[in-house]
Amino acid sequence: VVDEGEQCDDRNTVDRDGCSSSCMVECGFECQGVWAACAAGLTQKGFFDSSCRPLYGDGLRVTGEACDDGNLLAGDGCQCHLATKTSAGRCSLERNWDCNMPVD
Repeated sequence: VVDEGEQCDDRNTVDRDGCSSSCMVECGFECQGVWAACAAGLTQKGFFDSSCRPLYGDGLRVTGEACDDGNLLAGDGCQCHLATKTSAGRCSLERNWDCNMPVD
């Protein structure tokens, strides 16, 4: 449950998975329960299992991303696709490219 002072709660204390050990949304991620509440104008807390995923194409390479060059353009070594209702987003290295990008 997301309590007062928390932005998310993924029921673990692991950092770098989108929801930090102190229950704050980490840079480069979005957490569905949190943003759904904001979009609906709700102020009540109480979401179970915040589901956090990387923000693809934002330029921050985080856990779960092979690359993230900050755009959705093809042909530059890293192809990012935003999530849709029918498919998960992702960033992947393009064929014949070798990118050594450190995780932020």
